[in-house]
Amino acid sequence: NMTRLYTSLARRSGADMTISVGRVQTPTLKLVVDRDREIANFKPTDHYVPTGFFVHANGKFKANWIIPEGHDGVDSEGRLVDRNVAQSILARIAGKQGAIADFETKNNSKGPPLPYKLSTLQETCSAKFGLTAQQTLDVAQALYEKHKATSYPRTDSQHLPVSILKEQAPSIMAALTSTPGVDRAAQNADLKIRSKAWDDSKVSDHHGIIPTTEFDAGKLAGMSPIERNVFMLIAKNFVAQFHPDQTWKSMVATVRCEGLNFRAAGKIPGNQGWRVVFDGEIDEDEDEDKGDSQTVPAMKKGDPVTAEKGELASKRTTPPAAFTDGTLI
Repeated sequence: NMTRLYTSLARRSGADMTISVGRVQTPTLKLVVDRDREIANFKPTDHYVPTGFFVHANGKFKANWIIPEGHDGVDSEGRLVDRNVAQSILARIAGKQGAIADFETKNNSKGPPLPYKLSTLQETCSAKFGLTAQQTLDVAQALYEKHKATSYPRTDSQHLPVSILKEQAPSIMAALTSTPGVDRAAQNADLKIRSKAWDDSKVSDHHGIIPTTEFDAGKLAGMSPIERNVFMLIAKNFVAQFHPDQTWKSMVATVRCEGLNFRAAGKIPGNQGWRVVFDGEIDEDEDEDKGDSQTVPAMKKGDPVTAEKGELASKRTTPPAAFTDGTLI
C-alpha cells in the first residue's frame, strides 16, 4: 500500500518512477544513509590520557587518570582535549607519595559461544571470509541439502534441545574426532558438560546449526574450500559446548595521589577452557578489562605508593565504520 501511495504521489508531481517502500527495506536504507552522513560529517577530535607509573612494595604498575566530570579541558563527551591540562596532571604527581584508595579482585568465567543461527553465521562469515549474506546462506544450504553435513540453516535459534545430548551428540562427536582441524578438540571433549546452549525452552521451530549424525570426515573431500571453512565454524562451536568455561582473575586498583584518582586494571589468565577449540581464532573483545593485560601486584587498601613517572598518550577519534553485509545484519 505504501509503495502504491508514494508512487502515485510521485507521478502527480511529474516523476515517472516507482518508489518502493518496504518494512525491512526502508528502515535498512535509512540505517545506511544515516551512517554515511555520520561518516561524511565526522570531525576527528584529539584527546589525551595521562598515565601514572606507580611503585608499590610488591611491584610496579600503571594507572590512568580518572577524569572528573566538568574538569577544565574536558569536552562534552568526557574526553580530555587540552594538552596543557594533561601535562599539568602528570607534573603534579611526579615523585609524589600516594595510597591505594581501593583494591578489588574478582574471579571471572565465560562459557562457550552459542551454536550459530543463520544471522550470526552470516555476521561471522562476512567478517572472516568476506561473504555476503546470500553467499553464506547458499553455502549453509549446500552443507544441509547437498552434503547432509549440518542441520537446517534457516533458523533463528542458537539453542539446542536436550534430547540431542543423548541421541545424537555421541555419534556426532565420534565423527569429529577424526576430522582434521577439530579432531584434537573433539577427542578432549567431555560429553558430561552441559553448556547454556542446551535449553528446550529457547528452541523455536528449529534449533541452532550443528553437524549432523550423517556427517563423516570423508565428506570434507567433496566440499569446496569455502564450504569446508563454514563447516568448521559450525563444528567448532558445537565441540566448544563440551569444554569447560574459560576462567581468569581481574584486578582493579584505585590510586589516590595529590588529590587525583587513577585507575589500574589487569588480569591473570586461568584455564583457557573452550578457547582451546578455536586456537586463538576468537578475539577476547568481550572479556572484562579489555586491553588490561598488565599484572597488578597484590596490595590492599591504604598501602603507600610512589608516582615514579608519567606518560601522556595522544589519541584521535575515528569515524564509525561503513556497514558491511555482516554488520548490517
